[in-house]
Amino acid sequence: ANNVAITGGTITGLSSPLPVASGGTGGTTSTGSGAIVLASSATLSSPTLSSPTLSSPTFSGTPGSSLIVRMSSGGLNASGNTSVDFTSMPSWINIINVTFRNISTVSNDNILVQLGTSGGVTTSGYVSTSIDFDGSGSVTTSSTSGFILKTNPGSNIINGIMTIAYTGSNAWVNNHSVSTSTTIMSVGGGTVALGGTLDRVRITTVSGSDAFDAGSLNVSYQ
Repeated sequence: ANNVAITGGTITGLSSPLPVASGGTGGTTSTGSGAIVLASSATLSSPTLSSPTLSSPTFSGTPGSSLIVRMSSGGLNASGNTSVDFTSMPSWINIINVTFRNISTVSNDNILVQLGTSGGVTTSGYVSTSIDFDGSGSVTTSSTSGFILKTNPGSNIINGIMTIAYTGSNAWVNNHSVSTSTTIMSVGGGTVALGGTLDRVRITTVSGSDAFDAGSLNVSYQ
């Protein structure tokens, strides 16, 4: 062919790289670096990666159920706030864990965990019950305004987890098990159907005006 020279087994003058099927590399030399790059149509088949390092990866689609994301690496300080919001949560979430560490409120109001969509926090339609137990008996409370967590008046230092799980059709269920003092436990559960896809969680109190005075809150999801 015109402009093709074969010298000592080396072919020069090709207008494009020799295809792999013809014994070539299918690659071209990148400008500046001299490195060989793969053709634009290259396909990796079952590659093995040894200890790769990912810097700020972006996950798209629906990750596997083992992917767990913490909203805050060290939790958010609740003190001085009447509510704490975790927003911009992805649509593929199936399980949410709300963690309480040394949480207390100024007036010992019961805690509410509320879910929401891009349109705002849902404040009605919940079926929720919480019971605290000590050595002498139990006390039950309920709420339609959020997932309620019964505190212990006078000494509410809350430590534990509330788990919220997706059941389909924008409906969620919850259960919790926390300590509210050195001798009292609070347990309970409930359900709510949202008007759209969940994207936020709010932790507040029944009155909405009782401020947290200690502790940290966090949310993780998968």
